[in-house]
Amino acid sequence: MPINLRTWTPNPIVIPDAVPLVAAFLAAGAGGEYDLVPVEQDAALGILEVWAANWLAAGLQAAEAVALFQPQTLAQINDALAEIPNNLSLYENDPRLAEGAPIWNALEELFRPFLAVPNIGFARTTKILHKKRPRLIPPIDSRAMQNVYREWMVPATPENLKQAIIHVRNDIMENLDALHAIRAEIPGLDGITIVRIFDMIVWERFG
Repeated sequence: MPINLRTWTPNPIVIPDAVPLVAAFLAAGAGGEYDLVPVEQDAALGILEVWAANWLAAGLQAAEAVALFQPQTLAQINDALAEIPNNLSLYENDPRLAEGAPIWNALEELFRPFLAVPNIGFARTTKILHKKRPRLIPPIDSRAMQNVYREWMVPATPENLKQAIIHVRNDIMENLDALHAIRAEIPGLDGITIVRIFDMIVWERFG
């Protein structure tokens, strides 16, 4: 099942068959606990999703987690989450995700308090937030970012993270039929979103 990545680099990247990549990811148990942890997709950040990110090798330290739960920071995060419906999907033709739609500004505001905490960065931010909005926000591994997100790595701003996710959306939409077919073909993907399956492919190929 081929996957074409057209928006990340000047030259398109073709993965001839993504099925073995996903199968290898699952066989290795990579992130299994992360995917199984039940997290409420509400507008309140909890400690469970923060620590779950470490099952994806986020390396989150206690001081960083504590910083996220400082009252002002937590209020900013929860207010931003409240502006982002939990039924939004990166892989649907939803007018709420049109270019310039308010949701993209809301995502920037959600990323802002995370990125203001030293050492959180894109990878930890998205690994935490994927659990809150699993159909919308892809978990981004730092090694994969170095290979395919280089254009948006520096500076680590909410705007650049938003742009990276927009380009992920473009590639997911181009490969949507293949991604659905992969989910149907491989056992063990029930309940796993297309966004996460796409992340598995990228991580296994570039991570």
